Amino acid sequence: EELVESLILNETEIFNRKLRIFSSPEGLYGRQYAIPGLGRIDLLAEDRATGDFVVIELKRDESHDQVVGQICLYLSWVKENLAREGQRVIGIICTFKASERLRLAAKNIKELELFEYDLTFKKA
Repeated sequence: EELVESLILNETEIFNRKLRIFSSPEGLYGRQYAIPGLGRIDLLAEDRATGDFVVIELKRDESHDQVVGQICLYLSWVKENLAREGQRVIGIICTFKASERLRLAAKNIKELELFEYDLTFKKA
């Protein structure tokens, strides 16, 4: 989470987008963004090019299909409570290894994108 946040803050393209961390007029920040009664969004960002909200859920290990329900709750909440009229809300699940169940669960949700990460260390 900290690594993804730092990439966003450094304006590095990530998830095929240039993002900025969301900051509300009330001063609420988009890392571990609390949604009363529902949970916390790992990272809430905005696409610099399109203005879309981007809800990012990060999973360390192999992820399963339950995360799709979790992120769909967050997408609906953001759409109803933060998004302006016509502003899109996109979800991103980033996991080390996506299970087949997760791939299938996410496949037909047009607002949801699935990414896998790979950390590689090379001797310099």
